[in-house]
Amino acid sequence: IKRPSNAFFLYRSEMCKELRALGDQKDVSKVVGQMWRALSPAEKQPWKDRAEEEKRKHSEQNPTYKFKP
Repeated sequence: IKRPSNAFFLYRSEMCKELRALGDQKDVSKVVGQMWRALSPAEKQPWKDRAEEEKRKHSEQNPTYKFKP
């Protein structure tokens, strides 16, 4: 079972769709990381809310799930 995405990964997924034109995935990831760090806490909050909702749904659908690295 896959873990639910955190706020950054949700943001990264959305931004990668928009930034595909930059080419190399490594470059896109670097740019998205810089963009994330530049966001204010208020700008990050919707992504954190989405991540929390995803986590809640994941817990409901997989009540016995335990992360095992």
